[in-house]
Amino acid sequence: MLKFFESRALLQNLASWADTTDVKLRGWWHKQSEDLLASFMPSPSQWGTAALEQARALDIDWPRLSQLKTNIHKSTFDAKVKAGESLYSTYTKAARKWLGAELREVELTAGRIHYWTTSSNHPETILFIHGFGDSKDGAYSLAFHLAKQFNVIALDLPGFGQSFRDPELCYDTHSYGRWLDEFMTKARIGPVHVVGNSLGGAMALKLALVRPDVIKSLCLLNTAAIIDFKHHSIYDDILRGEILFQVQTFEQFEKFWSTVFHRRPFLPPFVKEYFFHTFRENHDWYGQLVRQNFGGYASKKDPRYKKLFMNEHLRKIEAPTLIIWGDRDQLFPVAYGEKGHKLLKDARFLVLSDVGHAPQVEVPEEVARHLKQFIAGLSASQDQSSVQ
Repeated sequence: MLKFFESRALLQNLASWADTTDVKLRGWWHKQSEDLLASFMPSPSQWGTAALEQARALDIDWPRLSQLKTNIHKSTFDAKVKAGESLYSTYTKAARKWLGAELREVELTAGRIHYWTTSSNHPETILFIHGFGDSKDGAYSLAFHLAKQFNVIALDLPGFGQSFRDPELCYDTHSYGRWLDEFMTKARIGPVHVVGNSLGGAMALKLALVRPDVIKSLCLLNTAAIIDFKHHSIYDDILRGEILFQVQTFEQFEKFWSTVFHRRPFLPPFVKEYFFHTFRENHDWYGQLVRQNFGGYASKKDPRYKKLFMNEHLRKIEAPTLIIWGDRDQLFPVAYGEKGHKLLKDARFLVLSDVGHAPQVEVPEEVARHLKQFIAGLSASQDQSSVQ
């Protein structure tokens, strides 16, 4: 899939139409993008070859590639956002089609949860929970490397993506615990292997505490909710009133992007503008969510502050856990992962070199390989125990 985004053919196509009127710009993409994207995806092993063949078939005027930047600047910002939204929508639709996933929703007491699920009847299922500011669509890169062996489910956490958003509700850890409990029951999901990144890791831990019966194992990717007070993290920034997720300018978004990712994923023109627009639209909402959990604390020395984290609850978790941490994480240092490893009863700890806060995006194949080995090891241990 990434080969599609990295294709020079796509960039040249963008250059050829970016200098047209806004109406023609959007119209061309809506008409052509889905067929073009589908042609890049015959099978995972052929993405690179397919991209090259498609580039040759387009009979591209390669010298015009140098005009890309100039042509893009001729389009208005709104047109870029619309084009980026269309491109990203096409990508997610094609990703679900390749995975054989379908969109579903379930009504909770507080509102509606949206999720997607594959249904290949594999014996094991993986539930992915995204991080702050992300959505169920953030799971595709990892799912591409898991879907042949596992059923995969990804949801929009309440407050994100298409799931319910109510300013009158409190979106704290306890609320998420109730909502996830209800979601697992009403969607009839479990037992499953739960994978969570950042906020999603915190939610995976909470789910393991409130519903241990639906958890086979945990995989925590640079998880939130664990703290080592000796080391600086994004929590210190929040105490100073600095909320990384609140962006109003493109420069602030670029800072956010480079802070979250060490190996920044390539995005074609317009998609980053669309992401920036989405974050800017959510500026106040993201601030409200952070302040609901961390507002009212002036210092880490406040005796109430440590209760915001799950350190003291980790020893209650029985589920075998794989902790994976990118060593270049600028939000949570590796020491936080080491702390979790010490506090959890049955945990393994892996540090990935030159990887930032979102390993499932930066090195999805490597994460999938470790996860497969971990789950295979659990199955082997269970088989051996049953024989004895």
